[in-house]
Amino acid sequence: MKIVKRLVAACRYTTKAGDEKTNWVEMGAMWKTDDGQFRLMVSAVPTINWDGWVMLQDPWEPEKIAEPKQEPKKEVVSDADIPF
Repeated sequence: MKIVKRLVAACRYTTKAGDEKTNWVEMGAMWKTDDGQFRLMVSAVPTINWDGWVMLQDPWEPEKIAEPKQEPKKEVVSDADIPF
């Protein structure tokens, strides 16, 4: 059986600065069986700030996962290089 979808839940929270953010909780997966039925495996259930809705998202594919962006290296300038 191949994973068809991931089960995820959006848990909303507010930061100390007052910004509203979303934490995505992976809850499990959905498979399609050989006879055409779907099976769900729930491995986690959010308990805080969850409205009860579950989303089905496509499974992760290694080529779709973006590498973290690296900031360009900044040139280090010493005080001796400043012309005054």
